[in-house]
Amino acid sequence: MKTILVGAVIVLALLAGVGGLVVGGLAYKTAFESQAVTTVNETVETDLSEVAGYTPDAATGDKVVALKSEMQGGNTRLIWETGKVQAGSRKDFDGTWTSLGGAIVYNPEAKALKALEVVILIKSFNKYGSEHPAPGGLITTVLGIGTPPPTGFDPWFNTTEYPEAVFSATEFIVKADDVTTEYENALEGWTHLIKGSFDLNGTTSELAIPAVVMFDGDIVTIDTAFTISREAYGVVPKNPLPGSVVDDIVELAASVKAEPDAGLAIGALAAMVSENAAKNVALEEELEGLKTQLALANEQVAKLERDVAKGLSAGPAVDVSSLPKAFTAQVQYPGKEPIPFEMVLVPGEGDVGPFYMAKHEVTWEMFYNWAYGADIDADTYADLQKKNLRPSPLYEDCDQLKLGLGKRPAVSMSRVSAEAFAKWVSEQTGRSFRIPTDAEWQTALRLGGGVPADREELFKQAVFLNNAEEQMDPPFLWLTDEVGTKQANALGIHDMLGNAAEWVVDTGADRIVRGGHFMQDLDEEAITADWKSVASQAVWNETYPQEPKSRFWYRDHYYQGIRLVADVE
Repeated sequence: MKTILVGAVIVLALLAGVGGLVVGGLAYKTAFESQAVTTVNETVETDLSEVAGYTPDAATGDKVVALKSEMQGGNTRLIWETGKVQAGSRKDFDGTWTSLGGAIVYNPEAKALKALEVVILIKSFNKYGSEHPAPGGLITTVLGIGTPPPTGFDPWFNTTEYPEAVFSATEFIVKADDVTTEYENALEGWTHLIKGSFDLNGTTSELAIPAVVMFDGDIVTIDTAFTISREAYGVVPKNPLPGSVVDDIVELAASVKAEPDAGLAIGALAAMVSENAAKNVALEEELEGLKTQLALANEQVAKLERDVAKGLSAGPAVDVSSLPKAFTAQVQYPGKEPIPFEMVLVPGEGDVGPFYMAKHEVTWEMFYNWAYGADIDADTYADLQKKNLRPSPLYEDCDQLKLGLGKRPAVSMSRVSAEAFAKWVSEQTGRSFRIPTDAEWQTALRLGGGVPADREELFKQAVFLNNAEEQMDPPFLWLTDEVGTKQANALGIHDMLGNAAEWVVDTGADRIVRGGHFMQDLDEEAITADWKSVASQAVWNETYPQEPKSRFWYRDHYYQGIRLVADVE
């Protein structure tokens, strides 16, 4: 059964993975190799009442066992292997699909297979053992990357309409002693021919797969190896590299060990797992609620501390004319030149008193070494991470670090990271820096001239998708501008609109950013003074591969950054 699935899987690999490696010119090689492998941890729901149209008959001794990938702790393995020759050098690579479902029906007393159905999630692929970067090519071809060629690649599979590949078999032919038919790459001593239909990407074909089937009491094992042609499925390399020859034939290997008492087919255990899963969901929801309450309480305490500090130092009303219009502070990392940053006076309005706001958004130049602990030893860095005072490293295949470092705005950090950084800057400089309140941010925008009504004037101040620089080399991204590149507003503050959206505080339970960002298409979502985006771990970090998902970075919404403020002294 596994073999069948592998057949489906391998078709994907050979059709997608190999093809992905040869699409485009030499300039695209880096893009393929920079793509990380993908693991989809979804579990395929399996109905054991009917398998591939066959209803098990317990009265005759039929056994039904659910199938699950060994990558998820299950009983089924599927591997594909193929290769290509380029410039006279051959490279082989292999991979595995990590999420599958389905079931097998067999009768141990009669030593007979009755039905088999394998369901594989097309996006659930991962590297298996080779050094070849084929899984990166899989991301490119299965999921697509960027815009259509030549700056990007169309996905080769319609995963929206056809997210699964399915092999269904109810015909199992026992090999007779006089059978002379040969199957390329079949295992020696194969005992059965498994015949069925294979649905992939809206196309159905028939497969006949030789397999070694062994019965041992109530346990049945199936092992298979066979080959399949890419061309047979109509998938051939697009724009192959000169001198590159991709294998048309792909080798597949699969195995399954079905044990009725292994638990996957036991109703009582399945019910217990379901019940525990429901309890876990309830506990996770309760925990998230408590985290929200704690975060809100901490924010209220911080606001009270700020109010008290202002009250103790307020005395008579502040004479704004007596305050410096700006001041410069700096941070420094060991062995590096100091990094200065300028703070601009915002005179205040209404209930919002005067304060200083950073002329520019915090840059990667300021933020990167702090985030990665370049100023401290490894043990201290690890200790601060446990206390939520330093972030864990960015997930390796996020786009943030590909946007350009240096004087471009640091992006993708959560508010936890933003506030921790502000605290560190305070410790470095001896002056209290923090994230602006929502009211302060709105005041600075309003006193700085608000949102220009004329789009041409807006683009002189702000970077949105409509006027962002496009990085044409891999990995084909739109870029933030270096801070200060655009015109400042009336207060002398740059990039309050566009470039990076900016964290604000005193927003209650919601965590929001203001000002819009460089990936915002103004033809689809207008920018106004009231624009905001509310953080959601489920949405902003939907594809973050680790559990629990990072508290310090967002992988899918990576457009938010930091602007510092300071109280008047």
